[in-house]
Amino acid sequence: MSFEAIEAQVNATVFGALTNATATYTPGVGDPVVFPVVFDPAGSVINEFGLVTQQPSFTMQPAAFAALATNMVVSLRGVDYAVRSVLPLDEGGWQRVQLAKE
Repeated sequence: MSFEAIEAQVNATVFGALTNATATYTPGVGDPVVFPVVFDPAGSVINEFGLVTQQPSFTMQPAAFAALATNMVVSLRGVDYAVRSVLPLDEGGWQRVQLAKE
């Protein structure tokens, strides 16, 4: 087994253990897209003024929903959130998504 395959397997196992919510995106046409996330209802982020603020966010594996983009609305734990930014992948292949309540 290659190193890349081992790394992917370890990342999937760790992410599965950390998952604490599912996000749902409901398109105008078609079936809803449901994907696992690590939800942080009050994550610390630096805003446009350089201040640390609390903003909901989640971490996801991009393969779960590659089409996720800014301004889409996702539902987490029965609450609708607008996607404010989709940050670049980290070294482990996870992506952080910053949200705002609708």
